[in-house]
Amino acid sequence: MADIGYKEYVVRREPTSLGAVLVALYTFVGAVLALAIVWYMMLPLLLPAAALVALLVYFTWPLTKVEYEYVTDGTSVTFAVIRGRGRRREVLTVPVKSFSAIAPADEAHAEKWGAEYGRRYEFRSSKTAAHGYYGVFTDENGLRSIVFFDGYRQLVDLCFFRNAPATERRDGLPLYE
Repeated sequence: MADIGYKEYVVRREPTSLGAVLVALYTFVGAVLALAIVWYMMLPLLLPAAALVALLVYFTWPLTKVEYEYVTDGTSVTFAVIRGRGRRREVLTVPVKSFSAIAPADEAHAEKWGAEYGRRYEFRSSKTAAHGYYGVFTDENGLRSIVFFDGYRQLVDLCFFRNAPATERRDGLPLYE
């Protein structure tokens, strides 16, 4: 249990259909603008449109690259979202002792995590991740909430060490490298 202290985990979200749609849209609009500029010599008219598309790409492209970061200090877990490899935003900090349940997010536990909760937080690489876990807690407003995350062995061991009655461990969890 030497690694119970400070630890960071970064998980990349798998590409979604939004990313594929944005790539196709950018490619199509860029090709149409390039052809119009070359064939019709409409540079003064299409240059503002090209600049507008470039601005649109600049602000929407980070939406397709999302990473989740879990930071533990030994007593709590902080969940953050990193968009576009730079815009980090802390979303949630939960003391490990405040979890009423921490268990695998699999079919055997579907009735527990499928129930209605005030807030649902999603920090998994994908909804079908083989090592997905969930944690149920009550937030500062008294609202019962649930958080989904990728369960790495070190993180689940920390939760078990700090809150054994609420934590269900599973064999075969990957080590975070």
